[in-house]
Amino acid sequence: MSSGVRHPGGTGMTEYLLELAGIHPPAEGKAADLGAGEGSTVKLLSRYGYDAVGIDIEPAENVIAGDMLQLPFADESFDLVISECAMYQTQKQTDAIKEALRILKKDGIFLIADLFPLRRSEMIEAAEDWGAQLLFLKDHTSYWKDYIIDRLWKDEYIREVCQLADQKCRYYLAGMRGKRYE
Repeated sequence: MSSGVRHPGGTGMTEYLLELAGIHPPAEGKAADLGAGEGSTVKLLSRYGYDAVGIDIEPAENVIAGDMLQLPFADESFDLVISECAMYQTQKQTDAIKEALRILKKDGIFLIADLFPLRRSEMIEAAEDWGAQLLFLKDHTSYWKDYIIDRLWKDEYIREVCQLADQKCRYYLAGMRGKRYE
């Protein structure tokens, strides 16, 4: 895992998520990383060719301070919105997802890698409720568990993760497109 990347698989997993969506460099358009941390994914998206910005509680290089529940962007501003291991921390995950879909252009793609207290069938129904077309859904829970065990050995365990583990959460990689494009 590279420095500053705080999600399973690091930059390699982000590249895999982009590949699942059929996104390869050179890409173009505007991209937003929600819960961007130190900006590693923002830098990757920029290397892909996107005009990329991140949003997080703490500002960093190419990352503005803000709340993913009230994004400071106009409707349909971005071609790509991505969030990795961040939305579950809001404790209002559905609201965060709806806000991400709000800033997504009609033909844009929303990619998420996160914990969900939902089984696969429930996740499919939830995407419909969010007003999104599910492009793919991959369960990577075992990969997430391995990551957490690795973090435990390095004393980087997070209290929220302990609480979520009791909810029998699943760790999904998902790609969505807002239904507005139809």
